[in-house]
Amino acid sequence: MGVARAGISYVAALRRLSRDADEIWPAVLLRSLLYRAAGRRITAHARCVIRGLRNVEVGESLEIGLRYRGNTHRWDRTFLNVRGTLVFRRHYAIGRGCRFDIQKGGHASFGGGFVNGPTTVVVTNRLDVGDGTIIGWACQIMDTDLHRVVDAGSSRPTSAPISIGDHVWIGAGAIVLKGVTIPSGCVVGAGSVVTSAFDEECCLIAGNPARVVKRGIRWE
Repeated sequence: MGVARAGISYVAALRRLSRDADEIWPAVLLRSLLYRAAGRRITAHARCVIRGLRNVEVGESLEIGLRYRGNTHRWDRTFLNVRGTLVFRRHYAIGRGCRFDIQKGGHASFGGGFVNGPTTVVVTNRLDVGDGTIIGWACQIMDTDLHRVVDAGSSRPTSAPISIGDHVWIGAGAIVLKGVTIPSGCVVGAGSVVTSAFDEECCLIAGNPARVVKRGIRWE
């Protein structure tokens, strides 16, 4: 009886999520069961594509495209291309229309939280995101230049790890580039371009444009 009740509750929750996201719930249920058969606690909308599912590690659960936001549409496609390693340590939600490209040799790790769509994440080196961190609409997080940059005849490194702490809020349209460290409790202003580490004390963005952010706020 306990298993039956759990199953009924699970289906009811999927029906509610599907209705809110304007999805056909049997399709969401079937996709969820297929992911569970592969050992992954993933629930996703119908137009989600995951390539490299074996490289995705889900600690608690992963929800993709089932939280409606006004800047997305039911036909938006969410794409996870995982040739490296993608880890979700706690419950995580990915907004509809996001693009994750974890290239071969890259490692991306997320604590509990969510990212709004349509955000792009490109990892060739390493990305670590803490618990309770929120990533706003249409952001770009890239730990690589994707090509060589030559300065005064010398090539600069093409990639460097990104570290984002706990309870960080990254505002809509922000761009976070290689080598950046954002301490816990910071807020990145909407439209900011972050190119180097935050100051630990005052949390000023060292990139361009430089925008003052707040620290010490917890986002639940």
